[in-house]
Amino acid sequence: MRASSTSIVALIGAAFLLVGCSQSTSPIQPSSLSSSTSLTTGAVNAAAQTLTQVPFKGTFEGNDTVIPPTITTAATGTGTLVGHFSLTDVVTLTSLTGTGQWIAANGNIIYTTFVASPVPGPVVFEITESHTVTGGTGRFAGARGSFTVERTHIVEPSADGTHVTFGSFDGTITSPGPAD
Repeated sequence: MRASSTSIVALIGAAFLLVGCSQSTSPIQPSSLSSSTSLTTGAVNAAAQTLTQVPFKGTFEGNDTVIPPTITTAATGTGTLVGHFSLTDVVTLTSLTGTGQWIAANGNIIYTTFVASPVPGPVVFEITESHTVTGGTGRFAGARGSFTVERTHIVEPSADGTHVTFGSFDGTITSPGPAD
């Protein structure tokens, strides 16, 4: 029985050798490698484009420092995917556009750009910010998504000259990688 098993293995090996040698190009030529590489790259790109969007929401409170032409927000809060976080937003008053850095408890950062829409009032400004996630660091590298910030800015400055601000955010972001 053992002799017949060895013969079958030898025949199968010979068949693979004959099929491989009967191809018009060598299996190790660059042309055959590039076609398999492009298939692999295409599969990786398709997987990256279909990353799952997951909820991204939470609350924060902090202070706005108004030094025209910008307002800088420094805040802390809690949110999905980031746990306890710190936030730094800088908005340009003339264009009402800005950038944000959302720093997770483990130091990973989510980068955003946004457009602010303030509704002025005598005591408070109600502000809506439309954020677009532009990337990040650590588990948020390559992140994409969008979310809306709804916040309140107290017009009367505090004793230190800053303005109290607080609010919430809600939207989606691509599912992050494993925690660092």
